[in-house]
Amino acid sequence: MSESSEKLVTHVVAARGAIAPVENSAPAIMAAGAELLARVTEANGISEADAVFCLFTASPGLNAAYPATGARRHGWTSTPLMSAVEVDVPGGISGCIRLLLTYQRLVPAGTTAAEAKAQVRHIYLGEAAKLRPDWAAATSGAKERKES
Repeated sequence: MSESSEKLVTHVVAARGAIAPVENSAPAIMAAGAELLARVTEANGISEADAVFCLFTASPGLNAAYPATGARRHGWTSTPLMSAVEVDVPGGISGCIRLLLTYQRLVPAGTTAAEAKAQVRHIYLGEAAKLRPDWAAATSGAKERKES
C-alpha cells in the first residue's frame, strides 16, 4: 500500500510544556503563554484544528493575567482553553507557566496508543527544564525531549 493510500487512524494524545521564569505582568504572562503554546505546537506539528483542549497553570504569584489569554490573542479562538493556579509546593519553581495540550494525532492504522504517545515532544523552556530533567535535552536554549 502506498503512503498516500495508507489507512490512518486518530489517537488522542497530550503534550506538556512549561516556561520559567515569567514576570508577574499581564504582557509577560500572555506572551509566555503564547510562546509556550507556539513552541509545543511547532515541535509536534499541531494545528488548532487538531486540538481538543488546552489547560494552562501558573505559579500562585502569577496573577496579573490568564496565560490562556495570550493564546487567544495569537489566534487560538475555537479551542477550549483554561487557566488555573498551580499547587503551591514548597521549593517549587516560582514564576512558572505550565501547559497540557490534548490533541488528535493521525497515525497509520495499527499504531498503538503507546506508540502514538511516544511520538509526542514535550517542551520545557528556561528554568522549567528542572521540572522534568528526565525529559530534557538542550536544544538552542530550550529544553525538550521526545517521550519514550
